Amino acid sequence: MSGAAGGGAARRTPVGRAGRQVVEEVRRQFREKPGIMAGTQKPEYGKKVAILTAAAQKALIRPLLIPVAVPVVVLRAQGRAAAGAAVAALGRELP
Repeated sequence: MSGAAGGGAARRTPVGRAGRQVVEEVRRQFREKPGIMAGTQKPEYGKKVAILTAAAQKALIRPLLIPVAVPVVVLRAQGRAAAGAAVAALGRELP
């Protein structure tokens, strides 16, 4: 099975990978703690939160580096005036 029906595309995206990890964690907890389904045990919510937080941070690293890296690269390549223009252009893109 491949494509959307098989989940092939979902595993390649950060959201798909994080979702897969959460599903695996939930399945593990159901296996190891049968009382979750009976309502006598509580699931470990912290593990799922940690998985999603780590995935979000990992996904945001590249977009957050752009405003930092562009002026540095432009400064080294073209000088101070061009770096100032790059910072101004990035500033206009912010909401």
